[in-house]
Amino acid sequence: MAEYKGIIDYGALLNEAMYEVIRNALHYVEDDCLPGEHFFKISFLTNFRGVKISDVLRQQYPNDLTIVLQYQFINLIVEEDRFSVTLSFNNRKERICVPYQAILSFSDPSTNIELSFIPIQEEDQIYRDSNLSLDMKQSKDSISLKQKDNVLYLDEFRKK
Repeated sequence: MAEYKGIIDYGALLNEAMYEVIRNALHYVEDDCLPGEHFFKISFLTNFRGVKISDVLRQQYPNDLTIVLQYQFINLIVEEDRFSVTLSFNNRKERICVPYQAILSFSDPSTNIELSFIPIQEEDQIYRDSNLSLDMKQSKDSISLKQKDNVLYLDEFRKK
């Protein structure tokens, strides 16, 4: 849960709620079976702290990777702060582990559901690519500026 530091961080609260949606959706298919036409597309930062992928995948996808959970995934394990799964890449099985905070987007195209995130760098998180770290800080700053610009101050409309 987001820590209270003098202001309510609605961005962190919304992210936590959306991570819970992902956790619950993954729990539904934890036995390697998706009902009906459902399938999940998950994009994540490969260089985010806690992401575990092979060196081969990390070289191929140094910044981000999109995976699809539909037909060929096995051993899905859903935990409180991450999930892990074995997938086939070029006919080679690869085990990956993804913290929810590394997720850029999650969708189930069969239902037109899409969740988007801007991962926030914590002080103790280290990115392998320093340019990405800078970009993420700039993205966070631009979002907070947009939120300030969208505030409607009711004082202007009050009778005095």
